[in-house]
Amino acid sequence: MSKPETTYRPRQTGRAASVAALTCMLALGLMAEDRAGIVPLENAGKYPQQAEREDFVLGAKVLGAKDVERLFASDLNKHYVVVEVAIYPREGRLAEVSADQFVLYEEASSESARAAAPRDAARILQQANAKRNHGGRDIVLYPSVGVGYSTGGPYHRGGVSTSVGVGVGVGDPGGSGADTPDDRDAMEAELSEKGLPSGEFAKPVAGYLYFPLKPRRPAEAKLSLEQWPDGAAKAWPRLPLALPAK
Repeated sequence: MSKPETTYRPRQTGRAASVAALTCMLALGLMAEDRAGIVPLENAGKYPQQAEREDFVLGAKVLGAKDVERLFASDLNKHYVVVEVAIYPREGRLAEVSADQFVLYEEASSESARAAAPRDAARILQQANAKRNHGGRDIVLYPSVGVGYSTGGPYHRGGVSTSVGVGVGVGDPGGSGADTPDDRDAMEAELSEKGLPSGEFAKPVAGYLYFPLKPRRPAEAKLSLEQWPDGAAKAWPRLPLALPAK
């Protein structure tokens, strides 16, 4: 259960204060990396599509528009296809994975896109919101970020943690609906927190990938997911993905 944030200001000056601040920042960064991603499903068979690799089994699914709206405060639907990916290392093996290994293909148009880094995706969303809000007024949702203390739970250790909530703004001629640098930082925090973790893993991990392809839902559309192992000369075979219902 989360407790309200408590502000503590030790009486430190000069180099001692700088070292304390740096240590705190490093600790927060390590905790944020440790808790990135989402809880994977029980096994890869719970996902609509699976792929067998030498060191792990991969499960994947494309999120529908309603799921994206439900899971994210950031407005991803107009600019990104969101794919949930889970990695299940084989016993005694380490799975090496990173978001930039993945490329999404749309077979009909031959378009493709590599998974966007959260920072880049947030920047695109901020620019799109600024363009949309310029000269008009509309209600927009945007993520807000807070810092608190958690006593821990079934999936995360206790300690200082970040949390992403939902805010509501009204666009105006100056553009105030999720289009400021602070909004961009909040969107980046949300996308990073829920994104597929990178590294070597002995236990299952899962998260979302954000592909900058215009989302399409025609029945004849076909998507496939390609993964390039680090340092490999060629990719593993593409994994066909089924588009969800509207």
